[in-house]
This record gives sequence, structure tokens and C-alpha cells, in this order.
Amino acid sequence: MGARNPSAENRPRHGTHDPWGVVLSAPQATGPEKEANRRLQNARRNDVVNIFERAKPLVGYQNQLHHRKPDDHFLVNVDLINGSEGTYRRDSRGDSGTRSQVLRIAERMPKGGHLHVHFNATLDPHFLLSHAEHEPLMTISTDRALVDQMSFDVCEVQFLLIPPNREPSFSIFDPVRYPFSTAEKEILADPARRREHESIRNRRKMPYQRFREEWDAVRSCFNKVTGEFTKSPALRAIEEASGYSRTDAQWGALQSLFTMHWRDWLTHKLVFHAEEVHNCYQDQAGAWAKFNGRTRMMKGLFNYESAYRAYTRRCLEQFAIENVQYAEIRPNFMRNNQIFRVLEDGKTLTTLSNEDTMRIIVEEYEAFKQELDAERKQGSTDQYFGGLKVIYCTPRSFSRLQIEEALEECFDFKQRWPKYIAGFDLVGEESQGQPLSYFKAQLDAFQVKCKHNGVHIPFLLHCGETDDDPDNNLETALTLKNTERIGHGFALLSKPQLRDEFLQKRICIESCPISNEILGLSSHPSKHAIYGLLSSGYHCTLNSDNATLFRSTLSHDFYQFLTGRGRGEQAMTLHACKKLIEWSIEHACLDAEERHEIHSEWAKRWEDFISWINESEEFAVGAETQEERDKKAELRRLEQVDEDLRAARQAPKF
Repeated sequence: MGARNPSAENRPRHGTHDPWGVVLSAPQATGPEKEANRRLQNARRNDVVNIFERAKPLVGYQNQLHHRKPDDHFLVNVDLINGSEGTYRRDSRGDSGTRSQVLRIAERMPKGGHLHVHFNATLDPHFLLSHAEHEPLMTISTDRALVDQMSFDVCEVQFLLIPPNREPSFSIFDPVRYPFSTAEKEILADPARRREHESIRNRRKMPYQRFREEWDAVRSCFNKVTGEFTKSPALRAIEEASGYSRTDAQWGALQSLFTMHWRDWLTHKLVFHAEEVHNCYQDQAGAWAKFNGRTRMMKGLFNYESAYRAYTRRCLEQFAIENVQYAEIRPNFMRNNQIFRVLEDGKTLTTLSNEDTMRIIVEEYEAFKQELDAERKQGSTDQYFGGLKVIYCTPRSFSRLQIEEALEECFDFKQRWPKYIAGFDLVGEESQGQPLSYFKAQLDAFQVKCKHNGVHIPFLLHCGETDDDPDNNLETALTLKNTERIGHGFALLSKPQLRDEFLQKRICIESCPISNEILGLSSHPSKHAIYGLLSSGYHCTLNSDNATLFRSTLSHDFYQFLTGRGRGEQAMTLHACKKLIEWSIEHACLDAEERHEIHSEWAKRWEDFISWINESEEFAVGAETQEERDKKAELRRLEQVDEDLRAARQAPKF
């Protein structure tokens, strides 16, 4: 039932003879592919000259100037390489002189399979924030009152759909009543008074519409020219109705915040920034703390049916726009991972089950696929998307019994939707959750059950998303017969003794360069593990992981891969990208028929992509960079030194 388990003879083999040469060189590349790769190198140089050399240097410690480079940290460069169009574009075929040429090549590239994408963090954050503006039951809360710059900076924001409150909620700008009082804290600490907890907490959930109105009222009080604050009658009325009052000076001190649109502030809270990621005090634990807070913020924005359906549809559209031919998404399935349905009265909520969530994904995909195929048949679009499957994910922080229940549900889903369940995974911060070995008995029993019933559900486990894998999760993954891919695998290079067994079992690595850099594993793009893994013979794929939070797309991960090692003999090539893409299709959870269709479509698109590069005049010539000019000047200087020395040696001696 479902995709068959590839036999050892048919599963893709890892290369062991000169693996680095297999990735970088292209003895089997066609003439057009070699020319396209030459033009890619031209695009690199054009980006250096047109973007990075023109950009102002960054000012560091003691005013040291740091000149901009394409292989710098992603969040440092993201605004430069995106240009005026921003992270997300509606059509990858568009041309712009301000956008990185290498990024535009990556966007146009047919990318095969996207195998590691967390479904709760895939799209532009503005998409869900905009959708929430039309939901009357949406509320917003923070873990402290927003009263000064510090509170705006460090607060954690959460969204939640709740029925209308009988009691009015407090404003998150109220410095007195919004924080829990001493009496309320005592009630919340008393399990015997649990019935009162929800009422207390709900009073801190401010209607989202009211939050926007109060923000706009404050914002309108600042003079656009002088920045001076003058309290308006509208704000006075809001303060009176809300039961709090702040002086003009107190509001005026927040000018830098309220000159922002409220949606821009929320987006700023939702995504990572270079200053926090590369702060000298930041570490992996701190980065993960920020990450977990942001995923909690995301959760409330799409855990109601209308948003979840719209989000699923837009996600599918984005796959097609990005020229992804196939995807395996990772939604989280938990008993308490509720998705709400708003009934017709607009006030009553019901809770949907995990089964309902799965049904929504399948329904939205099938409707999208039917419409896209019809448009292709009519000739109104050249976009293609060949398939979507779901990797059943549940937290590694669960108990053994909870994992056992999750495995049971995953099996049931595979029985009900055999075409749509790709595999099983445990997710969450690897260094904090339980090691895989803790669940070994449950995972082994699941494998036995699947084999007994003729069902193939591979393990596609997050594994080695640490520096050195202290819990031996990589070893445990090797002992599980159904392990076919692992997520991240960053720590594999610290365990060279595992290489041969990984290659023998043909386990593919789902690599996520931007994610690993932002969450503190990779200190610099050039030092990412994927280069060492490829040189060691591992099959790898490129993936975006949690793109919403990282201000990225899959195209950006291809860009980062190409520029992380972008100079000299070790420069990444189009052939390297082609290998990664081919592996993404080979190692996808597809049956033979599905794989053949998707690979055939990808191959056609690859030829068209190569033709596009070779027909684009902007890539025909590469500009000479300042670094190249400096090297030539230095070479001329050295040659002149040698010439002067030779002349001196030949001169007559007296």
C-alpha cells in the first residue's frame, strides 16, 4: 500500500570515488550547460560590482569598516540581494536590475523536490497577518504591558481565536492592569481554582481590531515633520474607555516604534534579524529561545480553518512560482494542536481533529492541482506542480505513550490516505527533547507493524541538528531499518566513523544552510556542513526549513549554497545544483510512476532554464571586480620586482 520500499538495488547509490569531483565537475555536462555555468560565474562578478562594491561598508567595533561581500551572513545581505522587490515575488520570471543576478538565476532554476519544509512557517508573514485582520474573533496578547522600548523589544506576542468575552479585556498598552495582579497570580498558581484561570487569561487577550485602532490612534498623534507628540481627542477617548492614561511625554518616548505601521512591527517581531543572530553574546540556546517564541506567535495566526485553507492554497501557489516540482510538507500533529472552525453565527468555535487537518490539506491540494492542470491544458500557464505529500510530525518532547499514539495515528492516516503520507518525523529542538534512543522500542514496534501489514512508512527524522550529536541520535537513526533521510545532519562531519554505514544504507541528508546559520550551527556560509558532506560522498538536498522566520525562500538557500563557496577552484557550479536537485527527486517518497513523471517534467524545465541563461544578454559578460583588479595590480608589481632583480643581477659589478 502506498509508495513501495525501494530495494537496495534500485535505491540511489552514494558515490565513493572522488565524490567532490562528481559534484563540482561536469564531464557529462552538455555544451549548453557548460556555457550556462560560465554565465553563472559572470553573474557572480556582476553582483559584486553592481551591488556589493556600491553598498556602504558596515561599521564595526571602533568604527572599523567592513566591505560588503556576497558570501557574508544571509541576514546581513538579504536586503541587498533582494533589491526593491523584497523577499517574495509573484513571478520568478520577472527581471529587475536591482535584484541579485545569482538570486534571479536561483529563482528561475527548476528545483525538483522540496523535502524539508515546516508547514507552519513557509509564507510571507504579511499573508497571515493580513488574513487575521478580517477575523473578528482574533485576539492578541503579550507577556507584559507595552510601556517602553524595553517591553516592546523583549515581549512575546501571541494570537488566539476566542469567542467574545463577557468581561472587557485590558489593553496591552495599560501599564497598571495588564500585568497580572498579585491576587490573580495566586489564583493562577492554585490548581483548585482552575475554572477561574481562563477568565483571567482571556482578559489579557485584546481584540486584534482594537489593538490596531489604538496603535493607529497613537501613531496619528506624531507630527510627520517634527515628530512632536500631541494627544488627539480620539486617543483621549480610547484611554478613557480603556481605563488607563499616559502623559504626552510617555507616549512621545515611543516615537521610533509608533512611526511604524502596526503590521510592520508585528512582522519585525516575527522574523529574525542580523543584530540578534550575530550578536557576540548569542548562542544556540538563545537563538532557539527566539525561534520557539516566534513559532508560538505563528501558531495562532493559522490555527483556524479559513486561514489554514488559505495558507495551504497560497503555499501550493508559492511552490509553483518557485519552480518546485514536488514537495513534502511537515505539519505538526498533536492532540492539543487545535484548529478552530468558526460557525455560521460568527461567534461559536468548534475544534477540528488531526484527521480534519489532514483532510483540509488533501482537499486544498486536489482542488489546486485540478485547476493548475486545467490551466496548463488550456495553455494559460506554464507553471507545473507534480505532487504534495505529508510527513507526519510530532514533538520529540512527548512521552513514550504520546509518541506511541502518534505512530498509531500516522499508520491510520497512511491507511486512509496512502498517496499522501510520506513518512514520520520527530521535531523540535534536538538538544532539549528526548534522544531518539528513548523512543527506540516504539519506533521498532512501528516498523514491525508496518512490515506485517505491507505498509511502507519511512523515518525521515530530524537528526544531527547539533554541533556534535551528544545524544547519539545519528547512531540510533542508523539502527532503524526504515530510516531513509535525516533532517539537517550537521553533526555528521564530527562522526566520520558513521560515514560508511550511512553511505551503505543510502540515507540522504536534508540540508538547510540558512536555518543552520541563523540557529547558530554554522558560523559562516562557507563553513556550512553541506560542502564537507558532499566531499565525503553523501547525497544531500537543499531546503528552506522555516522560511517565514528566516526571511527566505528555497531560492535563497540555493543562492546561499552558490555564494557560500563562490570563488576559485572550489566555486559551486550549476552542475552541483543539478546533482542536488536530481537527488531530491531520487530520494523523495515517490513510487516509480510518480518519480518518472516528476523527473521528466523537471528535465524539460532544466533544458529550458539552461536556454534562458544562455539567451540572456545580461549574463554574457562578467564585470571585473575590484578584487580582480587588485590581484592583477599585485601580480604586475611582483613581475616588476622580478624584472628589476634580474636587471640588477645582469648589471656589471665594479
